[in-house]
Amino acid sequence: MPVVRRIAMQNFRGSAHRSMIEFDAQRPIALIFGENGTGKSTIVDALDMVCNALPGSIAERSGTSAQKHLPAIGSAPAQVEVEIEFGNGDIWTGRLTDGGKVRVAGPSASPTVCILRRRSLLKLTESAPSERYGQLKRLIDVENVEKAEKRLADALNQTNTKLNETAQRLLQEQERLKTFRCGAGAPDTNLLTWAKAQAAIPRDDVQSRVGELEQCLDILRQLLHSETNAEQAKSMHEQAQQNLQKLEETMGSSTQELETSLVSLLEHAGQHLTRTAAVTDDTCPLCQQAVSTPELQAQIAQRLRLAEQVRIQNQERHAAQEAVHQAATRLGIRQQEYQQARLQFAGTGQDEPSVALLHHWKAELAGLRTTLEDQRGICASLHAHEEAEARGQELQRLKERLEAMLHTMRDTRRTFVQGIFDAVAAEAQRLYQVVHPREPLGLRGLQIDPERRASLHQVATFHGHDDILPQGFYSEAHLDTLGFCFWLAVVKYTTPNAIIVLDDVFTSVDAAHLSRIDDLLRTEVRTRRTPQAAFPQIIVVTHYRGWLDRLRNETPDSIEVKELLKWTLEHGIQVHNTLPHTAELKGKLQTPHLERDTVASKSGVMLERLLDDLTMTLQLDFPRVPRGEYTLDPLLRSASKAARRFVTQPPVPAAPQAWQPVLDRLNSMVFIRNQVGAHFSLGALDITDDDVRELAEMTLALANRMTCPVCGGRTYRKKYEDGSYSCGGLCGQTRIWTS
Repeated sequence: MPVVRRIAMQNFRGSAHRSMIEFDAQRPIALIFGENGTGKSTIVDALDMVCNALPGSIAERSGTSAQKHLPAIGSAPAQVEVEIEFGNGDIWTGRLTDGGKVRVAGPSASPTVCILRRRSLLKLTESAPSERYGQLKRLIDVENVEKAEKRLADALNQTNTKLNETAQRLLQEQERLKTFRCGAGAPDTNLLTWAKAQAAIPRDDVQSRVGELEQCLDILRQLLHSETNAEQAKSMHEQAQQNLQKLEETMGSSTQELETSLVSLLEHAGQHLTRTAAVTDDTCPLCQQAVSTPELQAQIAQRLRLAEQVRIQNQERHAAQEAVHQAATRLGIRQQEYQQARLQFAGTGQDEPSVALLHHWKAELAGLRTTLEDQRGICASLHAHEEAEARGQELQRLKERLEAMLHTMRDTRRTFVQGIFDAVAAEAQRLYQVVHPREPLGLRGLQIDPERRASLHQVATFHGHDDILPQGFYSEAHLDTLGFCFWLAVVKYTTPNAIIVLDDVFTSVDAAHLSRIDDLLRTEVRTRRTPQAAFPQIIVVTHYRGWLDRLRNETPDSIEVKELLKWTLEHGIQVHNTLPHTAELKGKLQTPHLERDTVASKSGVMLERLLDDLTMTLQLDFPRVPRGEYTLDPLLRSASKAARRFVTQPPVPAAPQAWQPVLDRLNSMVFIRNQVGAHFSLGALDITDDDVRELAEMTLALANRMTCPVCGGRTYRKKYEDGSYSCGGLCGQTRIWTS
């Protein structure tokens, strides 16, 4: 599995210009120290962007976006570029689109990088069970199973809904059947049995009778209608005859003829008188008698008016005669229709038609139709009931199958995930005991909530009490290390070849536990001494200076230490490769010009660190103060008293190294540190450069006796029953014996 060899960033967050950080492929653990604002998160986010195609820590902050906050000040998203070179030579590049999307390109599948940030660590230990599960969801890939499980659950809910609807429909159809049974006046027997019996009754006879009644009713209605029409026609004929008779009584036929010729004569006479109006002769041209022309004209006009009245009466007489003729014709038609209706009615088998018979037949027809309609309703309700019952049985079978499938899938998922968590819990407990040996606490197990789909509970032990929630009993430091061990165990189980990145995780852990965390990391990273370890590389980012100083005080061969210098807008991120104190002191001794005060001061500080660690680890008789401010003399006296008989035996063929000569010589020259490296003193003028060099060399000689040349660990870390010590851990090749 390749490791990160180089990270190059340009226009990315705090890297306004091109910044680069390189790693030693021979040292699989890298510690990057930096105070706040030096660019630690930028380096971690660069790894997250290229290896995971994620925007990094800004995704966990509200009000931020990759488009606005990943580009450096004054840079556009498209100008962002992060390049990572791995140990196998592959180079992967991450860029941002104008819309803020991460785009990654490389030659093959990129190595997996798992990042633990302080925020995520707190969620593992302090959040609700659902949020704790969410932090591990990406590491435990059962998303497709959970989706399938959700679809099954949705299908089951839909089936239950349909089943309830079907049950409601069954109740509705039963109520309808009860209404039919009540309307029929049937006894309160088994409802479905009664309905089936009603549905089985033949309907042919009833339908035939309905057809007969409908035909009879049509005939009877026609007969009654034709009878009414005939009576009306007869009445109209009689009335027309009466009207004609009255007219004939008022005028005779001879009068009518006379009056007709007289009207013609009078009209001609009137016309003659009009033509001869100018003649003054008043004698009648016929009888030669004297006449008055005006009177004659008036009489003629009067007679003409009377004649006009006669003429009008004559027209009325002719109209009355025509009305009598039409009424007689209509009466004949209506009587013929009535006779035909009587003949049809005779076929009904009834004697005489009547309105009462009409109402009787209507009532009988309505009853039969109600019977047929009820029977159709009963059949429809019975059919709907049977369909709903069959549908309900089908849905019930489907529900049982879905429940079985969901139960099986859910149990399988829980068993699978719980199996992972059981293994993870066991491994987390083992890791936790490495950090907290012989302490009465630990992680007893991880339990999935059986009532919830994605919920994880932690169960811990505390002073002999099981099944406790660690949040209520553990200190912040214990919770931090618990969360770390838990997370590391999950990654180890699910992604064993991942590159591990710890982003400022440990903020509350003391020096003793931090030393054990170092040991733990060295056992979990792949080296020549740990070829079966899970992880190819571990990158630790921290702002805790104590961790930096401790690693500089020791010389572990598997850990590379880097320090981030002050960040500026002009220079961006600046990386300094930090050397162990021993290497730095050796470098000072190799320069042609000896910096006396620097060498003396550094030798004294280094000697104090060595002796403080020795007295603390071996629990020597030494008065401790709260702030840990000690002078060199009491530390050296306490160490010399306890360790003067120590002999360090490095791996053969190296020769044994006695401590006494070195301690004695240091006791005799410790004043050099004070006079040359700590205070202004005229006595320092009498101390030669060789004396200062010897102080540094004796300090380095003591450091060599206290440090394993193989693993870089302290040679007195592990104590045995025979009183001897070794560097312990996976090495254990350097021992300390008591002479």
